Amino acid sequence: MNLVINRWNLPIATASHKTLISQLMHRKCFILTFITLVTFAPHCGGSVISLDVIPSASFANGNAEINVLLINTGNEPAFSVRIKASIADIFAISDETTHIQPGERKRVPLFLPSLPHPTGIHTVVIEASYTDGNRHPFTALGSTHLVTANVEPDNDAVSACLDPALLKKTTQIKLRLTTQHSDPIHVKTILVLPSEITCSEPEKQLIVMPGQTNEVCFHITNISALNGSTYSIFAVVDYLHNNQHRSFSAFAPLTITDHGPVTEFGKTWLFPFSALCFLLIVAISILSKGRKHADSRILKVTGKLLSAAILLALTAYVLSHFPLPDLISDTMTVGGDTPAHNYLASHLKEQLVNHGRIASWAGGWWCGFPMFQYYFPLPYLIIAALSFVIPFNIAFKLVTILGIVALPASAYLAGRIMKLQKPIPVLLAVAVIPILFDGSHTMWGVNIYSTLAGMIANSLSFPIMLLYIACVSRDADDGQFRLSTVFLLVAMLSSHFFTSIIAAITISILPFLRPKCGIAKALTTIIAETCFGLLLMAWWLVPLIAKHQYSVDFGENWNVSIKDHIPPLLICALLAVPVTATAATLLSRQNRFNILNWWMFAWSVFLFSYGYKISAIFVNVRLWPFIQYSALALCAAGTGWIIRRLRAYDFLLILITALTLVYGVRTANDIRQWAKWNYSGLENKAYSDVFTELVLPLKGTAGRLSNDLHQDNNLLGSSRIFECVPHLIGKPILEGGIVNSAAGSLFSYYIQGEASKSCAGFPPIVKPAKFNFDNATTHFELFNVKHFIARWEGTKKALSQSDKWRLLKKCRDWELYELLSHDGSYVFIPAYYPVAVRTDDWKKTCLEWIYNIDAIAQPFVIFPEDAPATDDMPFAAIIDTKQFRGFLAKKTLDLPTHEQRPTHARRHVVRKEEITDNIIRFTTDGIGMPHIIKCSYYPNWKVRGADKVYMVTPNFMLVYPTQKEVELYYGYTLSDNIGRVLSIIGLLSVIFFTVTRITRNRLHRKNN
Repeated sequence: MNLVINRWNLPIATASHKTLISQLMHRKCFILTFITLVTFAPHCGGSVISLDVIPSASFANGNAEINVLLINTGNEPAFSVRIKASIADIFAISDETTHIQPGERKRVPLFLPSLPHPTGIHTVVIEASYTDGNRHPFTALGSTHLVTANVEPDNDAVSACLDPALLKKTTQIKLRLTTQHSDPIHVKTILVLPSEITCSEPEKQLIVMPGQTNEVCFHITNISALNGSTYSIFAVVDYLHNNQHRSFSAFAPLTITDHGPVTEFGKTWLFPFSALCFLLIVAISILSKGRKHADSRILKVTGKLLSAAILLALTAYVLSHFPLPDLISDTMTVGGDTPAHNYLASHLKEQLVNHGRIASWAGGWWCGFPMFQYYFPLPYLIIAALSFVIPFNIAFKLVTILGIVALPASAYLAGRIMKLQKPIPVLLAVAVIPILFDGSHTMWGVNIYSTLAGMIANSLSFPIMLLYIACVSRDADDGQFRLSTVFLLVAMLSSHFFTSIIAAITISILPFLRPKCGIAKALTTIIAETCFGLLLMAWWLVPLIAKHQYSVDFGENWNVSIKDHIPPLLICALLAVPVTATAATLLSRQNRFNILNWWMFAWSVFLFSYGYKISAIFVNVRLWPFIQYSALALCAAGTGWIIRRLRAYDFLLILITALTLVYGVRTANDIRQWAKWNYSGLENKAYSDVFTELVLPLKGTAGRLSNDLHQDNNLLGSSRIFECVPHLIGKPILEGGIVNSAAGSLFSYYIQGEASKSCAGFPPIVKPAKFNFDNATTHFELFNVKHFIARWEGTKKALSQSDKWRLLKKCRDWELYELLSHDGSYVFIPAYYPVAVRTDDWKKTCLEWIYNIDAIAQPFVIFPEDAPATDDMPFAAIIDTKQFRGFLAKKTLDLPTHEQRPTHARRHVVRKEEITDNIIRFTTDGIGMPHIIKCSYYPNWKVRGADKVYMVTPNFMLVYPTQKEVELYYGYTLSDNIGRVLSIIGLLSVIFFTVTRITRNRLHRKNN
């Protein structure tokens, strides 16, 4: 080891009293750090789902059974797994498997409904469809032979070879066939591809001539396959031999390559960046004429130029992955969950301008929900503000990448604010690059993949968090209250929950890190800034806490381990470099940064491991970015502390930056392809005419729209593309986005399971529904769904066979249907008088009701278990949970003093209905009768023309009109008013503080 170190021959700026041992220690630490940064990031990427499909087939007693063994050999779960086994037009489809964890094996049996003809050998095509955590669809293929008769050997009558291929956008695949027979043989060939790739003519027939090679060409197109993916595709060859069927498969690999420009740093950026850095080093050397005799001002200028050059290079590198022409094109952003976020921004803009609301009612999703009461408005406020200057779509795109682009600069500024020694701030900016380009996940937060999947608020909040922690640390050390820190706290609270929680935990230790002003002053400063921030956000926080029961827990712990995502070498670095730096700076103020990051790291690991047991909000994978950042920040701090003691540290800083950009990013990342897919927009998708033909004409029509969730929706931009319908045409849909914000998601997702091949996801308390379109139709009538867009063949078949549905139009493989059994009205009088049920868990009670299709006619009013009964309650009866469940079991109310009483609803008329986001008006002649509004209940809804708004199953509003004209309006509750008053107090306090400080500064200048 000593020989190796001596060969480095690095000059060390040491004083004469330093020993040889200390020099060697410095060199050893540098070598360890250098190796860590060079090798760390390549291990961070490469998350993959690899689903092996191992099928077998058996034939006995006239029945064909297919067994498929699925093995996930990747390191990420496969979700929504479904198997299809087919021979020509005979197929069997399995039930959907929620997920298959890494290393898990699952066996799926299938039975073909009939047998193929003629008898002989047939190829069974196996298609395993699944999604990753971001719901991006994938397909794994396989095949096996089914032998349905005693067969004679054919002595290789036909042989075939399928050529391997690389697929950019389109390509041609060749299948070569030969025969050893003397007679020509008629064959049929079928190219089997994953659903992400299409073939213009997958089935072809030809005559294989003896003594020559016969070629079949297939032209294929990439629809949604990701760059870098490799598929094992095959061609099925069928022919007859001695009046028996023969079949076999020819396999070949198909690799997807990037069809955009090469963005790897080593090919695109390394040379100009290295040249720039070389020129800077030369300039520094010439100007300084040696560090010992340099002018300090020149060194400061050149140091700032070097820092600026590195920051500029990091930002340019990040931006190079986003196609500028698509970013500035006026098209609607798609991809992952992003289509839904267009509605968040446009609705906020409309409500803010016309009604002065941020948290408001949105009727476009989930039968209505309180938008931004349980979600984070900051990114969408910025989009709304920008859209007054530039087109909305462009503003939306720019804000979605704002957090990504700002993260390196934010990390650098955080280091400067905390007065970290050079070059640590620059190394912090370099350290976040592996976080941004982390390929081990697509929806855990902060990295580019997660942002492109729709985690816009999380992406923006992380750089704000870094600045906030740095500012609080500075203020606590100085004992000085600053409004800028308060505003950063407000921005962080309004942008994401997890950053706010981790930041609060991190700064909690600051008063105990020996601040210059003392513990008491530091604690007072932190409390004052926190209180001001909480007051300014009270308009949002107080109602959020008071009405938390109307939100929904969504998401569960992932079966992942930290050790599977942190490379072993980084663990060694965490035990060596940061520990060395922390120990070496134990007696200096510099140590504050290290301890803060150790504190963040420890708490993040703890919550990753045990947080879900404390609260369901702490889904483990959401803590990963904080673990990652704190670990890399410690490495950056330790590395900076070491290399600044070396005479050539400027060169080493440049080298570390270059190596991080080369090795800290997966060289085969497909970020540019994802970005182009997202930002080219819905308008430029090959299947965009589905929206033009089926969706846009629905503008202004009655009722809600629902859709069949199908992976082919990705051809339009996302499997959840229809969540943008309220944004585009203002028509409400049954489904929606940001599930946690809407109690209506409990029921909408259950119905989607009844109507579709798959569901976007079930909240943990929901029992998944099996496909049953008759039940779905009954629920659609209840939820005022008037139109339905179908893609799955099973759904289309059920629709075509129902006399309640009428086909309106077809476009490609999608079909638009209209439900004829109702007129699309939102207000109705139920068939039976409502019965009140006392319950301590209204969500569970309402779900039990909707599970039982025969209970739909009998509505139940939801009351708290301890609610007192009064004589003026207009209900037929008040029962407890036990009696309610007895009704569900027997379909009748088993009460001695009560029977189900019909309302004779047809005798009464509801007319002149008007439904908006803020007002629901209707006229009725059924005064005193129960009227149910097919919109979600929320306590902000008030009523004129009736005494009260009640919650009625499944989660609708119920009123008993006292006059013909009834108006429900979205108002404010006590918690809303308390929050607004507190925020006004906070705002006035900020104004008073600002005016007082300005006056004081003027007096001070005047006196001086």
